[in-house]
Amino acid sequence: MAIRLFHGLVDAAFWIVPTIIITDLCVPQARGTALGKVGTFQGLGFIVGPFLGGLLLEQLNYPSVFYICSVLALSTALLVFFGLREESHLREDAGSFGTNQSPVPDHPRTRDGRRRFAIGYLQTILSATFFGVIVSHFVLHSSEIVGQEYLVGFLLTSYYIVETFIQPLVGRLSDILGRHRTILLAFLLCALGFFMLIFSPSFGLFLTAIVIIGGGIGGLYVSLTAFLMDVASRDQRGLIAGMQNLTWGIGYFLGPTIGGVLAASYSFSAVYVWCIIASVVGGALTLWQRVSRT
Repeated sequence: MAIRLFHGLVDAAFWIVPTIIITDLCVPQARGTALGKVGTFQGLGFIVGPFLGGLLLEQLNYPSVFYICSVLALSTALLVFFGLREESHLREDAGSFGTNQSPVPDHPRTRDGRRRFAIGYLQTILSATFFGVIVSHFVLHSSEIVGQEYLVGFLLTSYYIVETFIQPLVGRLSDILGRHRTILLAFLLCALGFFMLIFSPSFGLFLTAIVIIGGGIGGLYVSLTAFLMDVASRDQRGLIAGMQNLTWGIGYFLGPTIGGVLAASYSFSAVYVWCIIASVVGGALTLWQRVSRT
């Protein structure tokens, strides 16, 4: 329990601080691409880490694996201490955001700032609920239909691979088309994927749907993060990134919880319908925010 407590305390920094550093060091026109690359390397760690941990555990024992992880953590700390530069001399005036980006940063205490950040947080909650449904109800649903555990594992692995490698592409797309258009496209992908899951399920349908949803959720993660960092003033980025991480946790809790109630009362299709409605709400908020800014 003590180990898990310390792990949770330090884990938050690895989600929040890199986002802030990348935002500080990159001009807004390249920020989405940079955040997407960071997300991809983090996703690679999630893909490789469990396999590597299991392999080491087979050859060694639990304490030895912890010692190896401690050496990796210490090496990372030394790399950050000696190699990371935080200084940034970028000007963030109205012209630096380009035609597709928000014209000026906002402060969370202003009325317009509170509205924009609240919408971004709500959209983050919605995207996290999708992820919660995937790792809980989709796994159970596909297990009942497919029946073979290795195929279910293949489906979930496919999701993580798509979510991981789509982020640099979506980040670049958001730099070119703008954050709002990219967020809207990502919500549409999620709606399409969950819509496919309502119909006669099969392995091929599951695979196609999970790939589409993985692209949508991965796209939402990087484009929403880039949007929030764009509209946050520099002295408030730590708070904004922390709040986004908090709202992601809220959505990750709500997804399996609400989905469980719907699945128990109705069926798995009801869970997917709820996700479609949430996708529509997220897309509508994006359109409303874009129109109101215009």
